[in-house]
Amino acid sequence: MTHAKTVRRWPRFTGWPVAAGVALCLGTGTVHAQQSLQNPPPPNSEASPPAASPTATTTAPAMQTPEPNTPVLVVDMRWEADIRRDVDAAHDLQPRAQADERKAGGDVTQSKVNLEIKRKELDALKDQLSLVKKQGNQSEFATLDRERGEEELRIKLLESYVAVRESQVELARARRQLADTSLLALESELEMSKKRTAWQSMTQQSGATAASAQDIVSLQVNIRSDERRVLQAMKVRSKQAEEVAEKDSQLIDRQLGVLEADTAIQQFGTRAH
Repeated sequence: MTHAKTVRRWPRFTGWPVAAGVALCLGTGTVHAQQSLQNPPPPNSEASPPAASPTATTTAPAMQTPEPNTPVLVVDMRWEADIRRDVDAAHDLQPRAQADERKAGGDVTQSKVNLEIKRKELDALKDQLSLVKKQGNQSEFATLDRERGEEELRIKLLESYVAVRESQVELARARRQLADTSLLALESELEMSKKRTAWQSMTQQSGATAASAQDIVSLQVNIRSDERRVLQAMKVRSKQAEEVAEKDSQLIDRQLGVLEADTAIQQFGTRAH
């Protein structure tokens, strides 16, 4: 009898535009237990996509169970070559994520410097405006007052830029943590796959002795423990993907704030003329 369960699949690691978007739209796939191992699909079939994602896109049949009462296998069995390719992709993604985080931090610092300069310029303009007011020069006062209004709007624009840069730091950090958790889950899956391959080889041997039967049972227990570890790592990764989505949405909101601040400056200039 074939048992079926639904589990999450891993997103494709092909760069931030895909990793950030697809990571948030995890698909589902069916896990088949106690499936026959005869005629497995070739791991490098021409029909396979050129770049497999870190999910079970190239799924080998699940292992046969030696006894009818053996628990079903929850995690898809994948070819080790596919898992290794996904591990390599995750390794490549880590330094890229770290570099993005460092760059975003530098952008925040520069944005805050620009904001502080503009605030000092506004303070100087206010001092000049106060002096002109005391002198009773109404024409110059009106001109400086318009400049003050525009400078205040520009400060709001720079404040919006700072908020955007800070969101970019948070998003880059979340993406870096997502890369870390993805790598951990993939490495755990690779270790489990090795044990599954060994289990398959042992169960296909003829004339198994009592000692080998004990080895099979022991290995099966280890595999079940590995399945739990892999699923827990997948759960952590799923939560991290949700955080990436949240930070990405926050960044978009703040970018909209920049547009609104810039629009306010344009409208002020129109009214002034």
